[in-house]
Order: sequence, then structure tokens, then C-alpha cells
Amino acid sequence: MEMTAKQRLERAMYQLSTHEHYKFFGAILMSGDIHIDTSVSTGATDGLNCYYNPEFILSLTEPELRFLLIHEAYHKMYKHVFVWANLRKRNPMLTNMACDYVINLQIVDMDKPYGFLSIPTWKEGEKAGEVMGLIDEQFRGMDTVQVIHFLIDENEASKQQAGENGDSTESSSGEYSQATLDRLKEQLDEHKFDEKLSESSKEELNELNEQVDDIVRSASQLFGSELGDVAKRGIKEALSTETPW
Repeated sequence: MEMTAKQRLERAMYQLSTHEHYKFFGAILMSGDIHIDTSVSTGATDGLNCYYNPEFILSLTEPELRFLLIHEAYHKMYKHVFVWANLRKRNPMLTNMACDYVINLQIVDMDKPYGFLSIPTWKEGEKAGEVMGLIDEQFRGMDTVQVIHFLIDENEASKQQAGENGDSTESSSGEYSQATLDRLKEQLDEHKFDEKLSESSKEELNELNEQVDDIVRSASQLFGSELGDVAKRGIKEALSTETPW
């Protein structure tokens, strides 16, 4: 009998929480609520809770589903909703993209010794078989701020070049160039960070921030030894950052 989307999620989380090298992420994923939600097209997190489209879950292989879960865990453990609050107010789309570019490379590198994860691929259409997710070797070794600046510069340069060439379609979206929108098409998940920031009071956000801090610290104490230096450094920076409300 085929498993439901909920059963597949539960199975993937169990696999991560019992794997020798992924118990930390299992602990992170067990925190917060998990929703089977058709309002998202793939997966998403608001910084604590996670949301998954049932059809998308069913379309993934087991290693791909585990990659998606780890991707959401990285957003949570690096506290992306809190740490980049100011940048998100100015340019939420490019901030989201930069976060994804950084963590997807880290996830792929982390898994090389184990082969337990696989970045999802497109299943249908002209892109079938190609990687689905923002991952680009040119960003290797760069942090989120560096990637954001690159994307901002690339976006402005592409818009300027389109204007010089008289290409009205290139800048038809206004704020973003076609080059930026083409990058966006590869995004693996959605982010509910902006909803959380706009819908919550400062007190609620502070409470949530402290809750996530406790979750990450507890997971680090229990299973942090399995993490690589890059992830450990990212977590340390996230926990020490004063949230810029």
C-alpha cells in the first residue's frame, strides 16, 4: 500500500533522527508544528513551524525528501527569520534567495561522505531531470550578505543593460531583471518569514526568537558534535546576533 504524504514525512523524519550523522537535524525538525498544506507549492517554514505540499512530497524520492527537510532545518537553525530581519524589510526576495544559495551548497557538501540526501530534480516539463534548487558554485565560500550584494549588483546591471539595449521585456517586472527572475524559478521552497514578521508583535517575535534559541542550543548540546565547522560557526553567529527589530 502506498504511503500518504503525512506517512512519508514521518518516515523521513524518523530516518533523519536515527541516522548517526543527522540526529541533530532530526531534533531541530521535531520542534514546531508540521502542516500538510496545499497553500504552499513545495515546502516552507516560518522560522519554527514547517509546511509541506502533499503532492510535492509524494513526487520526491526518499533522499530528495530528506534533503527538503534538512533545507528547512537549516533555515530554522540559522534563524534566518530573525538574523536577516532588516535585510528582509529592504529586499525580501533577494534575501531569501541568498539564504538558499548558501545553505544548499552547505547541505550538499555535508552529505558527500554519506550519500543520504539528494537535491530534488524537476519531474516534468522541459526541465525534467535538472536540479531544482538555488545552488551555484560561484557562491562557494560566500556568506549570505556577500551573496545578497552579488544578487543586487547583478540585478541592477541586468536592468541597466536591458535598458541600453532597448529591451522593454527585460525590465517589465519593474524591480527585478529577467536574470533575477530566471534564478528565482529554480527556488526549491517558499519562505513564510515575511508573514511571521508582519503578523506578529515585537513581544511575540522576541518570545519566538527565544524559543528557537532554546531549541538550537538543546540540539547542539545533544548532537552538535556531528556538525561540521561551517554549520557550527553559523549556529554560533545566529545565536549571538541581537535580533534587529
